[in-house]
Amino acid sequence: NQQWRLVQTDLVPRGTGGNQVAVRAPVVFAAGDGFTMIYAGTDAEGITKLYRATSQDGLQFEADAAPLLD
Repeated sequence: NQQWRLVQTDLVPRGTGGNQVAVRAPVVFAAGDGFTMIYAGTDAEGITKLYRATSQDGLQFEADAAPLLD
């Protein structure tokens, strides 16, 4: 049983996974032996798309390069 705690970090570092300007509305859920995050990433032109990132520990996520929906 894991407990949530506040961590001040960028879960999706700027310049990766569609995060050129901002990441909004993240939703994290347990999936298999790790975590999946679905989020809205905004590019430099102001276009927002849905992206996915995965993590083993729920703190360090690796974002997919392509959006879920284009």
